[in-house]
Amino acid sequence: MKSMLAIGLCGFVLLFSAQVEVNLAQESDSTSSEETTFRLPIHYGKIGVSSTQREKLKEIHDSYEEKLEELRTQLKALVTERDKTMEAELTDGQRLRLKELRQESVQSKPKGQQPAASAESVSE
Repeated sequence: MKSMLAIGLCGFVLLFSAQVEVNLAQESDSTSSEETTFRLPIHYGKIGVSSTQREKLKEIHDSYEEKLEELRTQLKALVTERDKTMEAELTDGQRLRLKELRQESVQSKPKGQQPAASAESVSE
């Protein structure tokens, strides 16, 4: 039960982090070249954030980034472990067919949209 909660929490953190990154990419309030490295979250540029507030927001963002990266790494390891455990339940034929389907999927996508490496490719 605790592991399911941990996986759920990690998933939430990953999704939240991804959404924040998407939001950061969508909107910015850059006024100098130094500020272009940090993009405000969506709608923050529309509410009159001062340069002092912006600096504090960047500090807050940066203070969480290391923790978030650590959680992303943990989540990736958990997903890999889960996938290996699930694949262990398959027959040899099923694993072979799954591998073929994954390869077909990778080959059919445009180059910039390749999926992340699966547990199968990690274990090979």
